[in-house]
Amino acid sequence: MERSVFLNLLPTLFLQEERHMKYLASISPIFIALTLMAPQAAHAGVGHLDLPANAAIGRSKVVKLSLINESSAPLVLKDGDDIIKLEPGKSIDVKEPMGSRIVVVNSPAQSHKPGDVIVEISGTLSGAIVHIR
Repeated sequence: MERSVFLNLLPTLFLQEERHMKYLASISPIFIALTLMAPQAAHAGVGHLDLPANAAIGRSKVVKLSLINESSAPLVLKDGDDIIKLEPGKSIDVKEPMGSRIVVVNSPAQSHKPGDVIVEISGTLSGAIVHIR
């Protein structure tokens, strides 16, 4: 009796196994595609850019500062391509990109020689007042 029951159940067992195999066959390509794309998606984000890399792209910050001539003689300064004549006791507002230098072109005073760097522009000088003596 047991054998006949087993033999009667065989077609239904095969049917269940066939359904299971069809289910696995339909799910497995999706699973394989997702597992192959997962490492690419994990590394797809933009990495951190260091400050020198940002500067190389051309995003240099413009810094605003004021120069005041506290000497008794007029100064002729150069910032980039511009020439600035600064009279004694006068001030001037300057906008320069970070890293540029303001140098002396001509000064009758003995304290500054032509080519002396008055200030090198950095982010910490934003809004500063530079007193030149």
